[in-house]
Amino acid sequence: MVFSFSQDSIETVRTLSIETTDDQVDSETISTKLPTTTTYTIPSKPVKISTQSLLTTSSSTTPTTPTNNNQQTSSLSWLYRLSNRFNPSTATTRSTTKTSSTGLIFENRPTNLPPKSDKETLKHQVEYQKMCLEAKRAQQLYDEKEEQRQHLKLKREEFVSKSLKIWTNEILPYWDRYHSINNCPDLILNSKAYKLWWHGLPPRIRGKVWKMAIGNELGLTYELFTQLQQMAKEKLEEAKQAEDARSNHSASPQLRTTTITHASETTSSYIELIQLDVSRTFPQLGLFQQNGPYHEYLQLLLCIYVYFCPEIGYVQGQAFLAAMFLLNLDLFDSFICFSNLLNRPYFQTFYRFNNIEKYLELFNQLLNYHLPKLSAHFIQMSIEPNCFALDWFFTIYSKSLPLDVVSRIWDIFFRDGDAFIFRTAIAILSLYEERLCQLDTFHCLQFLTRLPDDLNVTSLFKAIDKINFDHTNCELFYLIA
Repeated sequence: MVFSFSQDSIETVRTLSIETTDDQVDSETISTKLPTTTTYTIPSKPVKISTQSLLTTSSSTTPTTPTNNNQQTSSLSWLYRLSNRFNPSTATTRSTTKTSSTGLIFENRPTNLPPKSDKETLKHQVEYQKMCLEAKRAQQLYDEKEEQRQHLKLKREEFVSKSLKIWTNEILPYWDRYHSINNCPDLILNSKAYKLWWHGLPPRIRGKVWKMAIGNELGLTYELFTQLQQMAKEKLEEAKQAEDARSNHSASPQLRTTTITHASETTSSYIELIQLDVSRTFPQLGLFQQNGPYHEYLQLLLCIYVYFCPEIGYVQGQAFLAAMFLLNLDLFDSFICFSNLLNRPYFQTFYRFNNIEKYLELFNQLLNYHLPKLSAHFIQMSIEPNCFALDWFFTIYSKSLPLDVVSRIWDIFFRDGDAFIFRTAIAILSLYEERLCQLDTFHCLQFLTRLPDDLNVTSLFKAIDKINFDHTNCELFYLIA
């Protein structure tokens, strides 16, 4: 039991240590020096009383400072008798059960307040029991969900372990017979690799499979990479020195003008874009921000690509694509995959603004076919696909969805190609169709540009599996391809 006394009631500054018999409390230390409140700790349920309550419930006044064993025993007995008033059931026998707030809730009101009526007491008891029941049900529900989550997690880990062995021993050594969809579509569709791929790649070999699936059509070599890397490092260092010079000489107007002019001649605009975008890439991970372990690598990879392909340079959104590779591959392999990926016709369309309208028209056509109700709602709300879909398509959802979901999407994208991006878009909209149909224009766009973080990957892939493209509703895709 905990008693709190105000300073004007207790001025004793001393430590009492007493060994007691069965009808007393155990040996314990009572510290009585506090600035405004003194706390005595006795093994009983916690109760706080004010000075006024103390004075009205006990004939004793402020205890005197103990000077001998008798006085110490007297002081402690006084406290112990006072504790028994609030917990009479433990007057002779100490309880070892856990304490709760039940006793406090049903405790009678202080004597200076009107007592509870029987009706009010009964009401409080019923309310308290209802609260306890609701808390118990909530805890049971939480425990059930946690148990289910742990079960699914364990099941997933077992699957990944088995999948890793199959990929390592049966698929990767014979990759040539699996990877070419165009050359042997029947073989790939019926192969073990194709079916196993759908359930996600094991993280340990994900980067390796991505690299093998993308290939190296550009014929990039390590020698070329080292040359571009050196040029990029010099450029980034030059930009850093220019930034430091601006900071160091900002106090002098003349020096500031000279420095800014020099910096404008030596620092390209894409460096500023890269530095800005890198700090905003996967902020929830904290890996690519300033002082993060991947911050410099991501800057370097993007700058290397600018030197490799200056006609495209850096476009906002590329940072998310490059970051996905860096999370699974080293810098050199990331450069190979990143460059070859952006060389595909799908991305060239976005970078060179060729056939973008056709892609958007394709998406509209698919949306109207698979989700006519939502399509009509978008038309009514004047919502165009380019308001949200371009961001999805350009970053392959890496900017819009949780990382675990994005990784699974990328796995199948490298298996099925561009069409899977559109299947995923329709599936996402199907999951939230009812909610979106109830929102106005502003809230629809707000929702679509910031998809929920709790999107379940299993639910998403079940929805994707239901979306099938054929020539009757996807002629435009074949024209684009």
